[in-house]
Amino acid sequence: MKVSISVVALNEEKYLPTILQDIVNQTYSHEDMEILLVDSISQDRTKEIMMEFAEKYQDEFWQIKVLDNVGRRLANGWNTALRAYEGEIIVRVDAHAHIPDEFIAKNIERLKKGEYVCGGRRPSIAEDDSFSAKLLLAAESAVFGSGISPFRNSEKSGYVKSIFHGAYRREIFEAIGFFDERLGRTEDNDIHQRIRAAGYKIFMDKDIVSYQYVRPTLGKMLRQKYMNGYWIGRTIYVNPKCLSIYYFMPLIFVLSLLVACALYVNRCPELLIAILTGYSVTAVFVAVVTVNKYRGDIRYLLIVIVCMMIHVSYGIGTLRGILSLKR
Repeated sequence: MKVSISVVALNEEKYLPTILQDIVNQTYSHEDMEILLVDSISQDRTKEIMMEFAEKYQDEFWQIKVLDNVGRRLANGWNTALRAYEGEIIVRVDAHAHIPDEFIAKNIERLKKGEYVCGGRRPSIAEDDSFSAKLLLAAESAVFGSGISPFRNSEKSGYVKSIFHGAYRREIFEAIGFFDERLGRTEDNDIHQRIRAAGYKIFMDKDIVSYQYVRPTLGKMLRQKYMNGYWIGRTIYVNPKCLSIYYFMPLIFVLSLLVACALYVNRCPELLIAILTGYSVTAVFVAVVTVNKYRGDIRYLLIVIVCMMIHVSYGIGTLRGILSLKR
């Protein structure tokens, strides 16, 4: 089968060489692989790296295309690839990721069994072995932090609502159309909901795995969570059906804190005490599990603070997104 691999990147000169080398390392026949590299008007060497890769490996692959995403958002970038790809299958791969050598081959094998959309587990990984990097990874991976989605760590194969680094048959986009370019960061939620609404299923194979690098600093992680929350808030004006109550838990937490603090000022401390007690009990449990995972290193008690900062950032972002009133 002819397969197209799409990588959309914005200012990813640090990570792009790694994912491109991963593509070169794929065991699937390179003669049947089309590579689509989409630059979102980067300000660093991202496009230059893409051009160098195309020049170096043009004769090794079926074909390599370097494209411009003038809209800059991921949805626009994926649509740029969808308008240009020529394969029977298209596989989306994030620039900020790592894929094992058999990633493409395993996806094709699963699609040949009759699936129309498939993918696998996508656990997070740290860039290095420093304590700060591992602490952020622990927070990102914990269910209490960000890691509730089945595709992150599930050890079971089966049909799911959404997938990361998915492989799609051409028929999918011919049937439902392209990504909604009004959205940022939630374009996956939207298109997967539309895929399921059209009668297709999304299969997650536990034997397929890819990895996503966590943000390297706390500041960058909190910025990421804030923007994730912001686009959740905006998405309710576009396609609320693609969102579950889980996405709004940080907002509920933030609003509850605001109400509780207001009541506390008016000498009604009960709600604030109840919220902080419930949150603390859960957080302490997560902290103990994390410390045990890292062989008793009590520094990982800091996961409590990191998770709270993640929740607050996400919740405030969601509130701002809702208050934007679809501007």
